[in-house]
Formats: sequence, C-alpha cells, structure tokens
Amino acid sequence: MFSLGSLTFLAPWMLASLAAVPLLWWLLRILPPRPRIVQLPTFFLLRDLQANVRTPAHTPWWLLLLRALILCLFIFAFADPVLRRADDIPGSGDVLLVIDNGWAAAANWDKRSEKIAEYLSRLGRAGRNAAMLPTAAPEDGGGVKMSNVMTPEEAKGQLTRMKPQPWPVDHDAARKEAVAFLEKNTDTHVLFFSDGLSSAETPVFLKALTEKNRGLTMLRDGAVNRPYVLREEERSPGGLRLSLERLDAAGSAVVKLVAYAGEGNVIDEKTISFSAGDKTIEFEWSFADELRNRVTRIDVLQPRMASGVFLTDSRWQQRPVGILSGIAQKETAGFLNEVYYLRRALEGGGDVTVDGQAELEKKELSAIIWPDSAGLTAVERVNLLNWVEKGGFLIRFAGPNLAAAADDPLLPVPLRHGQRAMQGALTWEKPVHMGSIVAESPLDGLAVPKDVTVLRQVLADPTPEVLEKTWIQLEDGTPFVTGGKVGKGTIVLVHATAGPDWSNFCYSGLYVEMLQRMISLSAGIAEYKAEKLLPPAMLMDGFGSLRQSAGGIVGPVNPAQQFTPSPVTPPGIYGQRDQFKAYNLGPALSPLRMLEEIPSGSLEETYALSGEESLKGSLATLAVLLLLLDTIVTLFLRGFISLPLRPFSAVLCICVILFATPAAAQEIEEAELVSSIYLGYIETGDQFTDQVSYNGLMGLKDIVNARTNIQIEGVRSVDPSRDILIYYPILYWPMTESQTALSISAARNIQDYMARGGMVVVDTRDQQFAGPEGLSGSSPGTARLRKLTENLQIAELAPVGEGHILTKSFYLLDDFPGVYQGGQLWVEKEPSPDYDSVTSILIGGNDWAAAWSAEESDRSRFIVTPGGEQQREMSYRFGVNLLMAALAGNYKADQVHVPYILERMKK
Repeated sequence: MFSLGSLTFLAPWMLASLAAVPLLWWLLRILPPRPRIVQLPTFFLLRDLQANVRTPAHTPWWLLLLRALILCLFIFAFADPVLRRADDIPGSGDVLLVIDNGWAAAANWDKRSEKIAEYLSRLGRAGRNAAMLPTAAPEDGGGVKMSNVMTPEEAKGQLTRMKPQPWPVDHDAARKEAVAFLEKNTDTHVLFFSDGLSSAETPVFLKALTEKNRGLTMLRDGAVNRPYVLREEERSPGGLRLSLERLDAAGSAVVKLVAYAGEGNVIDEKTISFSAGDKTIEFEWSFADELRNRVTRIDVLQPRMASGVFLTDSRWQQRPVGILSGIAQKETAGFLNEVYYLRRALEGGGDVTVDGQAELEKKELSAIIWPDSAGLTAVERVNLLNWVEKGGFLIRFAGPNLAAAADDPLLPVPLRHGQRAMQGALTWEKPVHMGSIVAESPLDGLAVPKDVTVLRQVLADPTPEVLEKTWIQLEDGTPFVTGGKVGKGTIVLVHATAGPDWSNFCYSGLYVEMLQRMISLSAGIAEYKAEKLLPPAMLMDGFGSLRQSAGGIVGPVNPAQQFTPSPVTPPGIYGQRDQFKAYNLGPALSPLRMLEEIPSGSLEETYALSGEESLKGSLATLAVLLLLLDTIVTLFLRGFISLPLRPFSAVLCICVILFATPAAAQEIEEAELVSSIYLGYIETGDQFTDQVSYNGLMGLKDIVNARTNIQIEGVRSVDPSRDILIYYPILYWPMTESQTALSISAARNIQDYMARGGMVVVDTRDQQFAGPEGLSGSSPGTARLRKLTENLQIAELAPVGEGHILTKSFYLLDDFPGVYQGGQLWVEKEPSPDYDSVTSILIGGNDWAAAWSAEESDRSRFIVTPGGEQQREMSYRFGVNLLMAALAGNYKADQVHVPYILERMKK
C-alpha cells in the first residue's frame, strides 16, 4: 500500500506502469495519423506535378496529451485508489464478528448492517475470512450457534438474511460458542457489534472474548443504540396510562407515538419529549369513547422495534356486560323492571347478558351491573365479592333492599340505614335536582341535565373518604354516585334505583352516558382460566410487524404463567378470534441498563461509517469516456466522419455534454414540466405522510390515464419555499401535527399559485373525528389548518352545492369519499371568472391519498370505511372529476352539455 495524504493505493505496484507513458508519447509522435485518401477520376493529369503538401510527421500535441491522460487514468484505476482509507483490522488471522441481534438491535438496524458490511469489505481487501456469531437465539429454536468460517462475500450474504429477533440476547450461550471457537483459533480478532445493553451475563461474556484471542474491538454509540420500551402502567378513564423508557438519559429527545385502528387507520398521534436526565416518562393517553375501543396498537414511530409496540386485546376492545337478575325478572322485563332500562341504555355498546350470579360467573365479563331488585344469597354475595377483589368491575344501584341492609361489604362507601324520602305526606322536603359532577371523578366532562330530580336515595355516612369517592352530587351536596377500589377491582354505587321508582334519572341522556363511561372504565374481560392454553394467532417480528402464525416451534401460552419472550413464545396475539390476548414485549423486559465498562485494552469504535470511498470505478469510467472521445476525434482526423466544428471545438462540445452543469439539468427538468403534466404534493416533513401522498397520486395518475384522454406523466414533491408551483394543475396538501406555519416566502408562493389559476387540495385527514357536517371548529384538523394557513389569505368558503362543477366534470357525484365517508367539501364561494370559475382551494378531511393509493401495503393499512372497495371506486371518480375541473375548467357549464347531463341524471 502507498498513501498520499488521505489517498491510499491498495495496489501501488500498478503505478510502475506510469513509466511507460513517455514511451507511448514517443511512439505516437513517430507514427503520424494515416493520410487521407481521395479518389479523383482526373488524377492522371496530375501525375507529373510536384507535390507541395506534406503529410503530418507527428501526432497533434493535444491528441497526445489526451491519450496520455487516458493511459494514466487506467493505471490509477488499476492501482485501486481509496479515499480516506480506514485502518486495518488488527491481527492477520480469521476475524470473529459477534453481533447482538436481540430486540434492542432493531433500533437503526440498517446502520448496524452498513457498518458490518464495511468491515467485511475491509476483510475482503486484506484477504482474511470471517465467522459470525449472532447472540440471539434463531427462530427455529436451535439455540445460539456459531457459523462456519466464510469468505467476506459469503458473510455478506448471511448478513442480508440476518434480522433482529423479538426476544433478548443470550450472552451466556454465546459465550460458550465463542470460547469453543477461540480455543481452536488463537490468532483471531473479535469485533463485537453491541446493542448497548448490559445484563448479568454480559461482563462474563466480554471477559471470555478477551482471554484467548488477539484483541477485541467494541462498537457502540448513542446515535445507533437508541432502544425504547413502551409499557402499560394502568388503565385510566377513557384511555391508557403508559410509560416510555429509553436507554440513555443524557440529552433531550422527542419521540412520536401513533395509535392505529384494526384496519390500519391512524386514530391519534402523541409526542413525548425527554429532557436531559429523563430516562422514563409516564403519560396518560385519553381517547373519545367511540374511538377508544377501535385502538388495536400503539407504536413508537421511529425507530421501529418490537419493544416500542403496545398491542391491545379482547380485554381492551370487547365490553361484555352482565346484568344480575332472577328468572321472574327475566320473564317480565317490562317498563316497571329495572333490567328494561339498563338494557336500553347499553344497546349498541356491547354484548349484554341477563342472568343469575352463578351463570354470569362462568362467563368472561367486563363488568356486572347489580340492580336492587335482584336478590343474592349469602354465598352468591361472597362469590361476587371474590370476583371484584380479583379485578372485576361492579356497578350497583340502590333500592329498598339495600336501604334495609346498609352494612353490605359490596359497597364503595359506608351507608346509613334506611332511605331518604323527599316526597310524601310525612316530609317537608321537595325533590332534589341533580347537582354537579366532581371535577376529579372519572365521569368528568359529561353534561348534567337540569330536569333530573331525585325522590329517594340512600345516604352515605359522612366520613372523610366519602368526599374522595363521590363522583356525582345532588344539588344539596349529598352523594348520588360513589365509587372506589375493593381489592384489585372497583365498585360503583348509584344511590337510587335503576328504574323510575326513586327518580327520573333513567329517562335522561346522562343515564346512558354514565353507564357507557363506566363500562369503558372496566378492566375488560377477566383473566383466562389457568388450565386454558391460548394458541398463537399473530406473531411479532423484531421490528414490531405482525404476521400470521405458520406453526413451527411456536406453541401456545399459558395465561396463568409469566410470559417470557423466546422463539417458542414470541410476542404477539394468542387465542381465538372472539377471545384473544396480546402479549407485548415491553412488560416482559427488565429496566434498561447501559453497557458502560468494557475490558481493559479493548479498542472502541462507533457505528459511524469511516467515510472510505473507492475511486477505482470513477477513474475507470472517466477513462472510458475519454477513450470514446479519442475515438471520435481519430475518426474525424482520418476523414471517416465529418463534423461542422473544428477539432478543438468538437472536443469542447462533447465535454460540455458529458459534464453538464446542474443549471442545465434544471433547465431540462423545467422544460419537461412545461411539456408534460405532473401532479404535485406539498412536502410535510413527515416521511410516512409524504410517502402516502406520493403513492396516492400515483394511483390517481394510473386511473386518470386509463379512463380519460388526460395523460399524466408523473408525481413530484414540492417545497413551496423554493420550488416553482405553476407547473402543477393541482397541489395536494395533507395536514400533519408536526407541520409548522408557512414561511412568508412559502405563503407568497402559494398565494401567487392560487391567484394564477392553480388549485390547492387541502386534506385535514380528520373526518373520523368530525361530525356529519365535516370540519368542525373543535376538530384537530381544523386547528392545524388554521395554524398552517395563518399567513395565507383565503377567500370565503362554502360547501360544495348541487350542480357544482366537481359533481359533474366527468362523473355525476353527490359525495366525495376517501378513506372516510361523509363530511363537507369546502370550496371557494365565489371563484375568479378569469380562470373559468374554478375554485382555487378545496378543503376536506376524508384522506383521499390513502384511498387512491395502489400500493398493497397502503391498501392493507388504510381500509376504506364503511363502504369498502365500492367507496374506493367513488373516491377514484372524485379524483378524476378533480383533475378534469383543474385542467378543463367549467366546460360542462356550456349549454351543449346540458341535455346530456339531464338525461344522465334521470337514469
């Protein structure tokens, strides 16, 4: 090897060939170009003339210089020059690559792979072989195994098949394999690609790696080793209480979490900010009642890893409720029966079962409701108490039976004996109106009707704990709904009957909302019985993606035993369709501990690439291009081709073509935009959202090209702060939470684009949060829209009315669905007549790009609801209408189209 500063020649002996360049120069000078032969029919007339023209005695100097340069470039290329060459790996024997590929290695796995591949390239250059030792057990359950000694190219092939596993590494098993290998190969250097974590076995493992080898190099850094662990702490009213743990507490960090529905739609997003010193952050994530049961998973968006995924299960989504009742009550569930009002209030909110205590105990229930008219025996009361203490949720209503037995243990607060009557001949009191909901109670936020009155109630004993357990008060301050913990479960008491006997509460909307809120607070289906084994259904890989269980060594799990992630029981979903349980990786992991101490004498490197760059290919390519140039010039000098320029001008022209400037390339690109039709979308900075926008517009392009005479060339992303926008007929602009308000230059660019006839399609993507009228003042998309467009001057908007151009520009439409259906589509109320009265801005929230996408991954992630593929077809038709209106204007307003449109509307 030979080095010149940061440039190293790996085959320096090839540089000796430079000595032949002067010889080439001499040969080219004494061998002039071949004379040009011209055939003239009158040549015999010139036979005796004396020739004054002489053929060249030497090759032109500039051609000599070109050929010498070509030869030098080939010599330098074969000398294998490397820029910023990395240091050689210590030792001369085989190298052992120990790779942590457990769950924590999923963070930035691509960067790990690039670093390993770089080391393998360096081994190949040095002519050394490698053996690989993954420290996590493989999927086949065979245990940690050392690979055979391979060439670097074979090792690269095995590296492409290696992936992080969704279970911890086994450094103890890896130590045994490494020791056996190092005893046979004492001249081995070890490269340990660490995931940054330390366990009880790690120090012993590292010590074993340094005992019988030629050295150890540790690779670790905080830029790549950034695992996160998401855990559920406890359930909270209307949502979850989660914790997010990181490995390194130094510095600040921002992590984005996304909640998904079963069909892959995004329910909500949340940003968690770590300050310097914060290792674990606990937070509460609340959802609206109608959205909470749709959440199937919560992901850490970046980095993708199994420990950053929280899966919900049937305990989270299903809310089967049992109502205690006797046989007579089940047969006579009329208007005077409490069960009638309870069932009506719970309609549509889940599976409701009305039965006795013994029968309900056999079922997996989320909550049990106990009306006062259902009498229980002493044994049944004990069994019900045991069920609550194990985590059950009991909702109890008062009545004459409870008033007569106030010392019942199945109560959240102690009661006074008897009942309080506020109407009758022997009382001066009047019916009491419903008061307020205590701010700290789980029912906070529900609306209290003013016309609800209470005629009778059971009174709580005025102890200090009663105030803490009061959820709803009456107007006079007495508790009406109380609740508290009993063991691991919860008991809620409504201090009146479930029917109209003691109050008209059962006729109010608060009655329904209160029961539904309480059911949503329940812990879900109780734990499965210990003897029941749950078969695997969906298994999680190291990146947190789910796949169907294909059998193999994966077996069922026993819910009664503690879950331990392994090849036999990987994290995922186990059970049947109607009864399943999610086993997440996060709760099964112990607190993260960073690997800090390494064996003395060991080398330490980071995962950052060395920046080594081989110039061999670039030099060879340049030499070939110049050789082509030399061929053209030679053919010109010999007269085989004719060029309109002089030789020097021809060489200059070819060089300009070969090495065109970026400005020329930009002019070519702008010319392409002018001559062809491209769809544009505004970059949001969110890689996921931008990819969906691109896929969606590409899908719309294919539909428009197939169904109309419009031929769209492609799709481009645009940055309004720097790009020219007028080339695009429409600009699709999705709203994201991370976007910031437009800069002055970007706003001015978009304003000019709309003023010159462009159409901006704003998609707030929040129709699932909005009401039937579309964008609402309180929806998250509307708030983001106001923030992002605060620098824009937008004309007065109005909903798309009957007969608008968007309803008839190609297809006849009365709705504009995307992934979501319904809502209003807002357009410019009075568009400019200068551009055929086509609206310059269009605002909706149906997530059209996700519905237009032809990508299979997007189709599986964004299932259109509720219309399925028929709704997707209508979404495509809206996209066609949109493009027709933007490109052809309001052409169907011409009278010639009116008869045909009317005839079509009649059909």
